[in-house]
Amino acid sequence: MTKPLVEVKDVSLTLNGHKVLDHVSIDIYPGEFHAIIGPNGGGKTTLLKVILGLITPDSGMVKIDGRSPEENRSVLGYVPQFRTYDFSYPISVREMVLSGRLGHIKGLRKRFRPEDGKAADEAMETMDISAFSDHHIDELSGGEQQRVMIARAIAGDPKVLLLDEPTVYIDSPTAEKFFELLFSLRERMAIVMVTHDIGSLTPEVDKVACLNHRIYTHHDSEVTDDMLLAAYGCPIDVIGHGVPHRVFRRHE
Repeated sequence: MTKPLVEVKDVSLTLNGHKVLDHVSIDIYPGEFHAIIGPNGGGKTTLLKVILGLITPDSGMVKIDGRSPEENRSVLGYVPQFRTYDFSYPISVREMVLSGRLGHIKGLRKRFRPEDGKAADEAMETMDISAFSDHHIDELSGGEQQRVMIARAIAGDPKVLLLDEPTVYIDSPTAEKFFELLFSLRERMAIVMVTHDIGSLTPEVDKVACLNHRIYTHHDSEVTDDMLLAAYGCPIDVIGHGVPHRVFRRHE
């Protein structure tokens, strides 16, 4: 039987007197595309940081490929929220992607090897940014910059790719190509995408979980009314991009 790459069991966490995660459990299996949706402040980014071992929960258990996050963080690729990056830093696209190999280099003197350069070049080709290799990263569009950051993450050859709000600065036409690229990665790694934008989900997503301190999982790509009501506490209408207006259901 296939074992999950990421196991989160009954995790709870309180920060600054507020319950951020409340008995959260989720399993991520090889080759799976798992979307975690929910409102801002619902604990989505915090859950990713718990998986990464950057935050220790008050209770519960987290295992990454059978080991603790601290022991096995190298099997995780992480793309944090777009706004956390300073793209004015004087670095080329290839240099940025190559930096994703630093975790594979042992010793104090971090010198890149030929295999690191090859991995970076393959990651750029996968994300369709090879043509920008020598460009400064602040010369690129928001969507192109986002692909650079994903290339940086996959250059480290992770088993699980964690994406925090990856579609925020991507328009609808670009998003279609963007998701095609993500889906092509599923043969190599599991993907976990966190987003507050329900409309960004596509049928190719394998599982959807709603997280608003507690988690509600549905084992396919369908987002049901019951899931949304449980997570958001009131009826929710999904507004598709390009729809000029929408009449919302009455809130009790």
